[in-house]
Amino acid sequence: MRPGDILTAASGKTIEVNNTDAEGRLTLADALWYAQEKCGATSVVDSATLTGACIVALGPDIAGLFTPSDKMAESLIRASRASGDNQVKELTCL
Repeated sequence: MRPGDILTAASGKTIEVNNTDAEGRLTLADALWYAQEKCGATSVVDSATLTGACIVALGPDIAGLFTPSDKMAESLIRASRASGDNQVKELTCL
């Protein structure tokens, strides 16, 4: 893969490679499309380190939670607390 290459994702969308360090994101995009289209997934939890910006913003001990669904966020926070994770902070919408 080289900058300027045009790839076709599983969804049929084309993606221009501007940064060759993004191959994991391209694979993730295909996996998410497959889970939704072929397996009927309605929710997916991805635990990954796709961005160093979370570490800069939140520090090394706190994970970011991003979802357009307040219901999903609340469910994940409840599950985290039930598992004994005492680091869970209140939901903050930005």
